[in-house]
Amino acid sequence: MRNHKVLVLFLFVFSMIFIAACSPDAEKCAEYKTQAAKNACLINLAVEKKDISVCKEAPQNCLRIVWMEFPDESVCMNIENPQARDQCYRHVAAVKKNAGICRQVLEQGQKDSCISLLSRVNRNSSLCIGISNVSLRDECISIYSNQKTIDMCNLIQDVRLKAGCATEIAAREKNYGICDPMAEQFKDICYLSVATFYGDIEKCRLILSPEIRDSCISLSARDEEDLKLCDGFNDELKNQCAANVAGASGKIEFCNTLESAGLKEFCIRDAAKILKKGVPCESISNSTIKDECYGGVAIYTKNS
Repeated sequence: MRNHKVLVLFLFVFSMIFIAACSPDAEKCAEYKTQAAKNACLINLAVEKKDISVCKEAPQNCLRIVWMEFPDESVCMNIENPQARDQCYRHVAAVKKNAGICRQVLEQGQKDSCISLLSRVNRNSSLCIGISNVSLRDECISIYSNQKTIDMCNLIQDVRLKAGCATEIAAREKNYGICDPMAEQFKDICYLSVATFYGDIEKCRLILSPEIRDSCISLSARDEEDLKLCDGFNDELKNQCAANVAGASGKIEFCNTLESAGLKEFCIRDAAKILKKGVPCESISNSTIKDECYGGVAIYTKNS
Protein backbone atom coordinates (compact mmCIF):
# COMPACT_ATOMS: atom_id res chain seq x y z
CA MET A 1 0.00 0.00 0.00
CA ARG A 2 2.86 2.32 0.93
CA ASN A 3 4.58 1.56 -2.37
CA HIS A 4 1.37 2.47 -4.16
CA LYS A 5 1.25 5.90 -2.44
CA VAL A 6 4.88 6.52 -3.35
CA LEU A 7 4.12 5.66 -6.98
CA VAL A 8 1.12 8.03 -7.02
CA LEU A 9 3.23 10.83 -5.51
CA PHE A 10 5.96 10.24 -8.09
CA LEU A 11 3.50 10.40 -10.96
CA PHE A 12 2.01 13.63 -9.58
CA VAL A 13 5.41 15.32 -9.27
CA PHE A 14 6.41 14.11 -12.74
CA SER A 15 3.18 15.47 -14.26
CA MET A 16 3.77 18.87 -12.64
CA ILE A 17 7.29 18.98 -14.09
CA PHE A 18 5.93 18.00 -17.51
CA ILE A 19 3.25 20.69 -17.43
CA ALA A 20 5.80 23.29 -16.41
CA ALA A 21 8.03 22.22 -19.27
CA CYS A 22 5.13 22.54 -21.71
CA SER A 23 4.33 26.08 -20.54
CA PRO A 24 7.75 27.71 -20.71
CA ASP A 25 8.51 31.36 -20.07
CA ALA A 26 11.37 33.33 -21.60
CA GLU A 27 13.73 32.48 -18.73
CA LYS A 28 13.05 28.78 -19.13
CA CYS A 29 13.78 29.02 -22.87
CA ALA A 30 17.20 30.51 -22.11
CA GLU A 31 18.12 27.39 -20.16
CA TYR A 32 18.08 25.15 -23.22
CA LYS A 33 21.53 24.05 -24.36
CA THR A 34 21.19 24.40 -28.14
CA GLN A 35 20.06 27.43 -30.10
CA ALA A 36 17.56 25.33 -32.05
CA ALA A 37 15.88 24.25 -28.81
CA LYS A 38 15.83 27.84 -27.53
CA ASN A 39 14.28 29.07 -30.77
CA ALA A 40 11.60 26.37 -30.73
CA CYS A 41 10.82 27.21 -27.10
CA LEU A 42 10.46 30.95 -27.84
CA ILE A 43 8.24 30.34 -30.87
CA ASN A 44 5.99 28.04 -28.84
CA LEU A 45 5.82 30.65 -26.09
CA ALA A 46 4.95 33.45 -28.55
CA VAL A 47 2.14 31.37 -30.04
CA GLU A 48 0.91 30.21 -26.63
CA LYS A 49 0.72 33.74 -25.26
CA LYS A 50 -0.21 35.34 -28.59
CA ASP A 51 2.62 37.76 -27.82
CA ILE A 52 4.86 38.90 -30.67
CA SER A 53 7.21 40.68 -28.28
CA VAL A 54 8.65 37.26 -27.48
CA CYS A 55 9.78 37.04 -31.12
CA LYS A 56 12.43 39.72 -30.52
CA GLU A 57 14.67 37.00 -29.13
CA ALA A 58 13.49 34.35 -31.59
CA PRO A 59 14.33 33.66 -35.27
CA GLN A 60 12.71 35.67 -38.07
CA ASN A 61 10.03 33.09 -38.84
CA CYS A 62 8.57 33.57 -35.35
CA LEU A 63 6.49 36.58 -36.43
CA ARG A 64 5.12 34.74 -39.44
CA ILE A 65 4.17 31.72 -37.35
CA VAL A 66 2.30 33.91 -34.84
CA TRP A 67 0.28 35.83 -37.42
CA MET A 68 -0.47 32.62 -39.32
CA GLU A 69 -1.84 31.13 -36.11
CA PHE A 70 -3.70 34.32 -35.13
CA PRO A 71 -4.66 36.26 -38.29
CA ASP A 72 -5.83 39.50 -36.74
CA GLU A 73 -5.02 43.19 -37.20
CA SER A 74 -4.20 43.48 -33.49
CA VAL A 75 -1.23 41.19 -34.05
CA CYS A 76 -0.02 43.10 -37.11
CA MET A 77 -0.21 46.55 -35.55
CA ASN A 78 2.34 45.60 -32.87
CA ILE A 79 4.96 44.41 -35.36
CA GLU A 80 7.82 46.93 -35.52
CA ASN A 81 9.39 45.83 -38.81
CA PRO A 82 7.44 47.66 -41.60
CA GLN A 83 7.92 44.91 -44.20
CA ALA A 84 6.83 42.16 -41.81
CA ARG A 85 3.88 44.29 -40.67
CA ASP A 86 2.75 44.76 -44.29
CA GLN A 87 3.01 41.02 -44.93
CA CYS A 88 0.96 40.37 -41.82
CA TYR A 89 -1.84 42.74 -42.92
CA ARG A 90 -1.83 41.15 -46.39
CA HIS A 91 -2.27 37.69 -44.87
CA VAL A 92 -5.00 38.83 -42.48
CA ALA A 93 -6.86 40.58 -45.32
CA ALA A 94 -6.84 37.36 -47.37
CA VAL A 95 -7.97 35.16 -44.47
CA LYS A 96 -10.81 37.53 -43.54
CA LYS A 97 -11.58 38.32 -47.20
CA ASN A 98 -11.58 41.98 -46.21
CA ALA A 99 -10.02 44.29 -48.81
CA GLY A 100 -10.32 47.23 -46.41
CA ILE A 101 -7.44 45.80 -44.38
CA CYS A 102 -5.15 46.38 -47.38
CA ARG A 103 -5.33 50.09 -46.56
CA GLN A 104 -3.17 49.37 -43.52
CA VAL A 105 -0.32 48.24 -45.78
CA LEU A 106 2.19 51.07 -46.15
CA GLU A 107 4.50 50.01 -48.99
CA GLN A 108 2.65 50.74 -52.25
CA GLY A 109 3.82 47.61 -54.07
CA GLN A 110 2.66 45.41 -51.18
CA LYS A 111 -0.62 47.34 -51.01
CA ASP A 112 -1.24 46.80 -54.74
CA SER A 113 -0.41 43.13 -54.30
CA CYS A 114 -2.84 42.91 -51.38
CA ILE A 115 -5.69 44.47 -53.39
CA SER A 116 -4.97 42.23 -56.37
CA LEU A 117 -5.03 39.17 -54.11
CA LEU A 118 -8.33 40.21 -52.53
CA SER A 119 -9.90 40.81 -55.95
CA ARG A 120 -9.17 37.16 -56.71
CA VAL A 121 -10.22 35.87 -53.28
CA ASN A 122 -13.53 37.77 -53.47
CA ARG A 123 -13.86 37.44 -57.25
CA ASN A 124 -14.55 41.16 -57.41
CA SER A 125 -12.89 43.04 -60.25
CA SER A 126 -14.16 46.42 -59.00
CA LEU A 127 -11.46 46.23 -56.30
CA CYS A 128 -8.82 46.43 -59.04
CA ILE A 129 -9.48 50.16 -59.49
CA GLY A 130 -7.67 50.79 -56.21
CA ILE A 131 -4.37 49.45 -57.61
CA SER A 132 -1.85 52.18 -58.46
CA ASN A 133 0.48 50.10 -60.65
CA VAL A 134 -0.92 50.38 -64.18
CA SER A 135 0.20 46.97 -65.44
CA LEU A 136 -1.06 45.15 -62.36
CA ARG A 137 -4.36 47.06 -62.49
CA ASP A 138 -4.84 46.21 -66.18
CA GLU A 139 -4.16 42.54 -65.49
CA CYS A 140 -6.48 42.54 -62.48
CA ILE A 141 -9.41 44.07 -64.35
CA SER A 142 -9.03 41.68 -67.28
CA ILE A 143 -9.38 38.52 -65.16
CA TYR A 144 -13.12 38.20 -64.51
CA SER A 145 -15.11 38.12 -67.74
CA ASN A 146 -18.48 37.61 -66.00
CA GLN A 147 -18.13 40.88 -64.07
CA LYS A 148 -16.69 43.12 -66.78
CA THR A 149 -18.43 46.10 -68.26
CA ILE A 150 -17.27 48.24 -71.18
CA ASP A 151 -16.63 51.08 -68.74
CA MET A 152 -14.26 48.85 -66.79
CA CYS A 153 -12.53 47.68 -69.97
CA ASN A 154 -11.95 51.32 -70.92
CA LEU A 155 -9.94 51.76 -67.71
CA ILE A 156 -7.34 49.35 -69.11
CA GLN A 157 -4.43 51.17 -70.73
CA ASP A 158 -2.76 48.20 -72.41
CA VAL A 159 -4.29 48.11 -75.92
CA ARG A 160 -4.20 44.31 -76.27
CA LEU A 161 -5.70 43.65 -72.83
CA LYS A 162 -8.38 46.29 -73.43
CA ALA A 163 -9.38 44.64 -76.72
CA GLY A 164 -9.44 41.21 -75.05
CA CYS A 165 -11.64 42.56 -72.26
CA ALA A 166 -14.13 44.09 -74.72
CA THR A 167 -14.11 40.95 -76.88
CA GLU A 168 -15.20 38.80 -73.93
CA ILE A 169 -18.15 41.13 -73.31
CA ALA A 170 -19.06 41.11 -77.02
CA ALA A 171 -19.13 37.30 -77.01
CA ARG A 172 -21.09 37.16 -73.78
CA GLU A 173 -23.72 39.61 -75.05
CA LYS A 174 -23.58 38.62 -78.74
CA ASN A 175 -22.93 42.27 -79.51
CA TYR A 176 -20.88 42.82 -82.67
CA GLY A 177 -21.16 46.59 -82.18
CA ILE A 178 -18.61 46.35 -79.38
CA CYS A 179 -16.07 45.11 -81.94
CA ASP A 180 -16.50 48.05 -84.34
CA PRO A 181 -14.38 50.72 -82.58
CA MET A 182 -11.39 48.38 -82.31
CA ALA A 183 -8.25 48.53 -84.43
CA GLU A 184 -8.45 46.17 -87.42
CA GLN A 185 -6.24 43.41 -85.98
CA PHE A 186 -8.36 43.26 -82.84
CA LYS A 187 -11.69 43.78 -84.62
CA ASP A 188 -11.22 40.62 -86.69
CA ILE A 189 -10.49 38.55 -83.58
CA CYS A 190 -13.55 40.06 -81.89
CA TYR A 191 -15.84 39.09 -84.78
CA LEU A 192 -14.26 35.62 -84.80
CA SER A 193 -14.92 35.15 -81.07
CA VAL A 194 -18.57 36.18 -81.24
CA ALA A 195 -19.38 34.35 -84.49
CA THR A 196 -17.77 31.04 -83.48
CA PHE A 197 -19.38 31.10 -80.03
CA TYR A 198 -22.87 31.35 -81.54
CA GLY A 199 -22.25 29.54 -84.85
CA ASP A 200 -23.09 32.78 -86.65
CA ILE A 201 -21.32 31.90 -89.88
CA GLU A 202 -22.66 34.86 -91.88
CA LYS A 203 -20.90 37.31 -89.58
CA CYS A 204 -17.56 35.74 -90.48
CA ARG A 205 -17.81 37.61 -93.77
CA LEU A 206 -17.28 40.88 -91.88
CA ILE A 207 -13.71 39.79 -91.13
CA LEU A 208 -11.10 41.44 -93.37
CA SER A 209 -8.21 39.01 -92.88
CA PRO A 210 -8.68 35.99 -95.24
CA GLU A 211 -6.95 33.61 -92.79
CA ILE A 212 -9.04 34.65 -89.81
CA ARG A 213 -12.20 34.68 -91.95
CA ASP A 214 -11.62 31.09 -93.14
CA SER A 215 -10.88 29.99 -89.60
CA CYS A 216 -14.09 31.68 -88.43
CA ILE A 217 -16.16 29.83 -91.04
CA SER A 218 -14.63 26.45 -90.18
CA LEU A 219 -15.22 27.00 -86.45
CA SER A 220 -18.76 28.31 -86.95
CA ALA A 221 -19.98 25.47 -89.18
CA ARG A 222 -23.02 23.75 -87.65
CA ASP A 223 -24.86 21.84 -90.43
CA GLU A 224 -24.21 19.99 -93.71
CA GLU A 225 -24.88 23.07 -95.82
CA ASP A 226 -22.02 24.80 -94.02
CA LEU A 227 -19.64 22.04 -95.15
CA LYS A 228 -19.83 23.38 -98.69
CA LEU A 229 -18.31 26.66 -97.51
CA CYS A 230 -15.25 24.76 -96.33
CA ASP A 231 -14.55 23.00 -99.65
CA GLY A 232 -11.80 25.40 -100.71
CA PHE A 233 -10.01 25.36 -97.36
CA ASN A 234 -6.84 23.50 -96.44
CA ASP A 235 -7.10 20.03 -94.86
CA GLU A 236 -6.79 21.31 -91.31
CA LEU A 237 -9.70 23.74 -91.67
CA LYS A 238 -11.77 21.17 -93.58
CA ASN A 239 -11.32 18.69 -90.72
CA GLN A 240 -12.24 21.33 -88.17
CA CYS A 241 -15.30 22.20 -90.21
CA ALA A 242 -16.46 18.55 -90.37
CA ALA A 243 -15.80 18.06 -86.64
CA ASN A 244 -17.92 21.09 -85.77
CA VAL A 245 -20.80 19.95 -87.95
CA ALA A 246 -20.68 16.48 -86.40
CA GLY A 247 -20.51 17.92 -82.89
CA ALA A 248 -23.46 20.25 -83.51
CA SER A 249 -25.70 17.89 -85.48
CA GLY A 250 -24.81 14.52 -83.93
CA LYS A 251 -23.89 13.10 -87.37
CA ILE A 252 -21.08 10.96 -86.11
CA GLU A 253 -20.27 9.61 -89.57
CA PHE A 254 -18.41 12.84 -90.27
CA CYS A 255 -16.01 12.04 -87.45
CA ASN A 256 -14.87 8.90 -89.25
CA THR A 257 -13.66 10.95 -92.22
CA LEU A 258 -11.14 12.85 -90.10
CA GLU A 259 -7.47 11.92 -90.42
CA SER A 260 -6.34 13.37 -87.10
CA ALA A 261 -6.90 10.78 -84.36
CA GLY A 262 -7.13 13.46 -81.68
CA LEU A 263 -9.65 15.57 -83.58
CA LYS A 264 -11.67 12.45 -84.41
CA GLU A 265 -12.03 11.56 -80.73
CA PHE A 266 -13.05 15.10 -79.80
CA CYS A 267 -15.56 14.94 -82.66
CA ILE A 268 -17.03 11.66 -81.37
CA ARG A 269 -17.22 13.12 -77.86
CA ASP A 270 -19.24 16.13 -79.05
CA ALA A 271 -21.49 14.13 -81.38
CA ALA A 272 -22.28 11.54 -78.67
CA LYS A 273 -23.59 14.32 -76.41
CA ILE A 274 -26.03 15.46 -79.08
CA LEU A 275 -27.10 11.86 -79.73
CA LYS A 276 -27.37 11.22 -75.97
CA LYS A 277 -25.81 7.81 -76.53
CA GLY A 278 -22.80 6.44 -74.71
CA VAL A 279 -22.04 3.70 -77.24
CA PRO A 280 -19.84 5.90 -79.49
CA CYS A 281 -17.69 6.77 -76.47
CA GLU A 282 -16.41 3.18 -76.37
CA SER A 283 -14.32 3.76 -79.50
CA ILE A 284 -12.34 6.60 -77.86
CA SER A 285 -8.87 5.48 -76.74
CA ASN A 286 -7.87 8.59 -74.76
CA SER A 287 -9.15 7.99 -71.22
CA THR A 288 -9.69 11.70 -70.45
CA ILE A 289 -11.71 12.33 -73.63
CA LYS A 290 -13.64 9.09 -73.06
CA ASP A 291 -14.59 10.18 -69.53
CA GLU A 292 -15.65 13.59 -70.90
CA CYS A 293 -17.75 11.79 -73.52
CA TYR A 294 -19.63 9.63 -70.99
CA GLY A 295 -20.01 12.62 -68.66
CA GLY A 296 -21.38 14.81 -71.44
CA VAL A 297 -23.91 12.16 -72.48
CA ALA A 298 -25.09 11.85 -68.89
CA ILE A 299 -25.54 15.62 -68.53
CA TYR A 300 -27.31 16.05 -71.87
CA THR A 301 -29.60 13.09 -71.10
CA LYS A 302 -30.42 14.44 -67.63
CA ASN A 303 -31.22 17.92 -68.93
CA SER A 304 -33.36 16.75 -71.84
